[in-house]
Amino acid sequence: MTTIVYTTTGSVRGTCGHKHRSIRTAYKCVLRDHRGCVSQGGYSDRHVTAIEDVTWALAHVSMRELDADEESTLVALMCD
Repeated sequence: MTTIVYTTTGSVRGTCGHKHRSIRTAYKCVLRDHRGCVSQGGYSDRHVTAIEDVTWALAHVSMRELDADEESTLVALMCD
């Protein structure tokens, strides 16, 4: 049985270093990073990435855990 965990990663900002057990906590982490960067006049390129076991592979993640507002915000952040 494989386990899926989530992290946030970007080519500029790197990873958050966490292995979140739900997409909701990963979403909150990426949102916190984006807000922190904006407050200092910068930007964050981090997005939510699913990790299967220890392989760092970008995966299609289910957003069923998010409400409509959270989902649209996450999609907007990922498309920046």
